Amino acid sequence: MDFPSMYLGQITFSGHRGIRLRGGTQSCSGRLEVQHGKIWGTVCDADFDWQDAEVVCRSLDCGEPAEVVGTSRFGRGEGQVWAEEFQCRGNESHLVFCPKAAHNQSCAHDKDVGLVCFGYTGLRLMNGPDRCSGRVQLRYSGKWGTVCNESWDMRASDVLCHQLKCGHAVGQAWFGEGSGPI
Repeated sequence: MDFPSMYLGQITFSGHRGIRLRGGTQSCSGRLEVQHGKIWGTVCDADFDWQDAEVVCRSLDCGEPAEVVGTSRFGRGEGQVWAEEFQCRGNESHLVFCPKAAHNQSCAHDKDVGLVCFGYTGLRLMNGPDRCSGRVQLRYSGKWGTVCNESWDMRASDVLCHQLKCGHAVGQAWFGEGSGPI
């Protein structure tokens, strides 16, 4: 197991250092690539499960996993395919903290694992007179944005009120124009 080394408020990890998703249609989907030193490599789909996906999506600020896919759905990677299997429990803050084991099969880029993460990591109401009223905003890929009212109805409002522990929706109102993505 790799352990982090601490230096004056900076964390330097031994072993795997970075993770990214490539080839997807948005920043929270794509082929999983892991950095070791200065080299990026892909991960074999047979060596990756839902608990591993939970750690990756969360550490990329992409919320929860929606789908784990194999057989290079997001294109074939280049370079190295890692010779390790991540054995995450699902509660780790980063892949570097997951135990690893040597995988016992050969794997090529036609078996690169891919992920689709929901991307949504928060919701809130803004510009209302209290915490249970306001303009609806969702946090997606680390950025807050306003929800378009064309696809929003009372059922969606009721679900949101329940999630925010505000009871049931009683109506819709105008709370000003939002900023950022829609």
